[in-house]
Amino acid sequence: MTREYVEEICAEVLKDVEEKRISIRGAIEDRKENPLIRKLRSLILALCLETVRRYVLLDKIWEHVVGEVPRDSYRRNLIRIVTYEAKYRNVEARRLLRVCMRNNIKVSKEHIRRLRDISENDIVRGLSYEEKLHVKYSIPLWLVKYVLDKFPDGERILESFSQKLPTYARCRIDRRQVLKRLAEIGISAEEDPDLDDAIVLERARLSLIEKTLGNSIYIQDKSSMLVAHVVEKTVNNNNVGIIKIVDTCSAPGGKAIHVVDRLRRCIIIGIDISYRRLLTERYLIYKYDVHHRIDISCSSALRLPLRSLNPDIVIVDPDCTSIGKLSHSPEIRLWLRQHHVHDMARLQYKILKNVIENLRGRFHIVYSTCTITFEENEENISKICDEYGLEIVDLCSIFPKFCNIYMRGSLRLFPHLHRTGGYFISCVRR
Repeated sequence: MTREYVEEICAEVLKDVEEKRISIRGAIEDRKENPLIRKLRSLILALCLETVRRYVLLDKIWEHVVGEVPRDSYRRNLIRIVTYEAKYRNVEARRLLRVCMRNNIKVSKEHIRRLRDISENDIVRGLSYEEKLHVKYSIPLWLVKYVLDKFPDGERILESFSQKLPTYARCRIDRRQVLKRLAEIGISAEEDPDLDDAIVLERARLSLIEKTLGNSIYIQDKSSMLVAHVVEKTVNNNNVGIIKIVDTCSAPGGKAIHVVDRLRRCIIIGIDISYRRLLTERYLIYKYDVHHRIDISCSSALRLPLRSLNPDIVIVDPDCTSIGKLSHSPEIRLWLRQHHVHDMARLQYKILKNVIENLRGRFHIVYSTCTITFEENEENISKICDEYGLEIVDLCSIFPKFCNIYMRGSLRLFPHLHRTGGYFISCVRR
């Protein structure tokens, strides 16, 4: 059947997101030839994001009013979208009934009315505290329990995952010039108080910003920007010439480009296992004119030829559960399972172990993740330091605002405290 309605296109997108474990933006890009997507891309993106941010609540509302939610991914997501539009967008009942009828979903006009009128309090009545938060914030129940158990301000962290965070950008020229040019095109922005090349955008009109400023600006979360600043501070403590850096999980290249922007006397070898992501990195390093200082190679971080490279610094920013990105990428919650924490922690440990065993002499490793679990962060660093006799570099004295109370010397960022994605950074040396 031809998908003629925005709701149907959104359901197809979310079906791809669930089944392929890709981002909403990526799933939309894969369907960019669809005329409806070309015409209504922003609306489709917003509708998908807002639906996913409430997916548990929407399922519960439908079950309470209509009945069981279908198992097949397309119809399940279509029901979520219909429920969201009835409850939060006040879309006319006739349209919603027509969409449901086209897709063999039995629902009446009375059902639509009840979907609009039902109270969220009615949905959570009788549930435990953890279950209420699970429904209220549409966070997997196991993650709700984990956050409440591990962090004293757990509910604030969960709430922050459902809130929109500021949009940050990195200035590749003097940021006063960037702010002046943004003001000229009617975009308000201000200097970030912590990083000297970061600004906070009030409205992220990305196409206009790109057209006006081109290569002078790079959209990047503040938490991710912090990695290059850590590398820079680490280098400044070493009296050496050209700095050799290996970025082990480099693509799509934001951190590597930032590092060479900050350090004028370094070269980087960027390595990633994904050829597709490396194509994006190659595009970006040419776009930002740093191709003469960054080489890229398709290889696994578990089999790095580091002995021959003999780098001064290795950046390890491996795949993780990405829990810290739930605000920006709410679709992660659709496929995230508890066992992924332990699976990722084991992979990260293997990467760290391989890096260390293939390094000679003195070195620094800057390790970072965009997640908040202890297994993927403090526990990995503790095991590596104990096993190989490494020392944790004190980053807290340099960046006291982000000092990690759970591991001396390392950094942690939280959405509810720092208005960024959740992040962890540690630097170890031998």
